[in-house]
Amino acid sequence: MIRRPPRSTPLYSSAASDVYKRQGIRSFMRTYMVLYYLAAIISVIMLLSLLCFYRILKRVPHNYIFLSVFTVLESYTVATLTCFYEPMSILYAAILTFTMALSLTVYACFTRTDLTSIGSTLCWVSLGVSLGAMILMAIVRSHFVLIICAWIFLIIAALYVIVDTQLIMGGKYKELSLDDYIIGAMMLFIDFVHIFVQLLIIIGRRN
Repeated sequence: MIRRPPRSTPLYSSAASDVYKRQGIRSFMRTYMVLYYLAAIISVIMLLSLLCFYRILKRVPHNYIFLSVFTVLESYTVATLTCFYEPMSILYAAILTFTMALSLTVYACFTRTDLTSIGSTLCWVSLGVSLGAMILMAIVRSHFVLIICAWIFLIIAALYVIVDTQLIMGGKYKELSLDDYIIGAMMLFIDFVHIFVQLLIIIGRRN
């Protein structure tokens, strides 16, 4: 007589297979960190190249290709960072990121305060803070210092969301043209990614 396997067997085997796959992907990303650094470096190079090849983002399909490659690289870097944190911490950071992004976008759309004029100042401040944070963390290797820097970067990223949203909406001191839709998408994408990363550093628990 042939016995049938228990009904729960496929469910358990499927769940175990999913866990094994997730662990395999996490192990791969942790092992080959060179891919993370490579993706981060290429992303920075692509952003810096816009200073010389600004018009490429106004040409179709070059702008879509550029945006797609940049999105894939940024997604890989963020995915690699999440491998070092517990799943619930990632979920909490994602929820807080969505809440902050929605609140800041609504504020930027309905406030009468024009913050587009501080865009250049904010850029120089963020560069100075980034340089100072790298020097400080290289000298003082402390988790407390890392959290303080993350809070500062979170505030800067929140201001960037307001400024960039107003630039896209238009009608302010500075605004983006209709041909700059790819630039606007990239700016907000970078802002939201920075908010998520800083929140993950602040509230995340490493596994």
